[in-house]
Amino acid sequence: MTHWTVQCAYAAYYTNTVTVEAETLEAALALAIEKANDSPAWEASDYCGTTHIDAVAQGEDVDLWLEAIDKQIPIPDRFTEFGPSPHIIVEIEAGLASLKDVRHGPATLEIRDYDIEGMAADRLSLDPKKRLCCVSVFPEPTPPQSSQAETE
Repeated sequence: MTHWTVQCAYAAYYTNTVTVEAETLEAALALAIEKANDSPAWEASDYCGTTHIDAVAQGEDVDLWLEAIDKQIPIPDRFTEFGPSPHIIVEIEAGLASLKDVRHGPATLEIRDYDIEGMAADRLSLDPKKRLCCVSVFPEPTPPQSSQAETE
């Protein structure tokens, strides 16, 4: 068996409801943050985030932040505070690309190319509407990391 040191966490939320007056939404939000930060009226919220992983390294009782920050192992997205990254779909038909399902932050980009004339059959797949296309995913999915002890 391999030992792992894992820092689990959850976000405990505090709230401070303020009222501001501003010309635009952007100005109101910036002013609200400033006003809330200057106020001592913060209260603990009843809501806590889900448990997630902040850091992990192989070994027993590893100091994940001071001694071994360079030994930290990348955490699979589904275990992070924000969960899996957005999945962006780009559809290409007749030489024109259209973006579908675009969100903020790091993302997986999936390109569906419907201009498949002359393309090798092993590159083709069916999209959700059962149309033949060539699918490219960036960054390419990486296989799960195995520990050194598992490979020996």
